[in-house]
Amino acid sequence: LGQNVTLWESIKAIKFAWKKLNAVEKMEKGLEYYLPRTDCKDEAQTIYEQALAVIDKANSQDELWAAVQAGLKELTILPGHKRTVLKIGLVGEIYTILEPASNYDICRSLGNLDVEITRSVYLSEWINEHLMGGFIKKSSHKKIVSCAQPYLNYWVGGHGLETVGCTVDFARRQYDGVIQIGPLTCMPEIVAQTILPVVSEKEHIPCMTMYFDEHSGQAGIITRLEAFVDMIARRRAGKMNIEGGKTFELLSGS
Repeated sequence: LGQNVTLWESIKAIKFAWKKLNAVEKMEKGLEYYLPRTDCKDEAQTIYEQALAVIDKANSQDELWAAVQAGLKELTILPGHKRTVLKIGLVGEIYTILEPASNYDICRSLGNLDVEITRSVYLSEWINEHLMGGFIKKSSHKKIVSCAQPYLNYWVGGHGLETVGCTVDFARRQYDGVIQIGPLTCMPEIVAQTILPVVSEKEHIPCMTMYFDEHSGQAGIITRLEAFVDMIARRRAGKMNIEGGKTFELLSGS
C-alpha cells in the first residue's frame, strides 16, 4: 500500500493477507483442540509456533496451506490421553481475547489444564462482520444478539452485548463454563459482568470474570484458573453421576 504500488498489486496484497490470517486461525484452532488432548503440551506449542513462523515467511498460497497442513498433521499424531477434556467459552473485550501478551496466554494455560477453549471472537470474524458487511463468511452476529435477550436488549459499547449473548450461546451448546476477560476498568465489560450472574443462574453455566492490567501476576492467574477448572470438573462429574443414576433407575424399572 506504499508508493509506486498499483491498485491490482494492492488488491493482491490484501487478499494474501486475508489468506494468511485464516491460515493463522486454523493453526490457533488446531492448538486449542489438540493441546488439551495430549500430554506433550510443550511439543504441541512448539509445533504451533513453528507453523506460524513458516506462515509468516510464506510468499505463495501453496506455501501457506502446506505449512498449515503440515502443522495440523503434526498435532494430530501427538499421543493423547484418556482424561476428561472440559470445554470453556472465552468471552470479553476483543483485544484481550486475541492478544496472548495481554491475557497472560490464558489459552495455553487452560490447554495445559486439559481444557478446550472457544473464543467468542476471532479476527477474521470481526473483519468479516465490521469491514466486509458479512459477505465473506457466514455471520453469527444476529444469533448472538438474539441470545442476549432478554438479559440485555441494547448496545452498551465495546463487546458488552456480545459477551452476554455468547455466554448464553455457550450455555445452550452445553459448554462446561465461561470465562470473561478484559482490561481493568473496561466499562462495557463491567456492564456485562453485572448481568452474567443472572445468566449463570438461568442458563445453568458457571461464569468467572478476570481483568488484566500491569499489576496482574502469572501465578495468581493460574491459581484462579486451576480453582475454576477444578470446580467445573467436579460439577460435570456430579451431573454425570446424577444422569447415570437416572439411567440405572430407568433400566431397572424403578
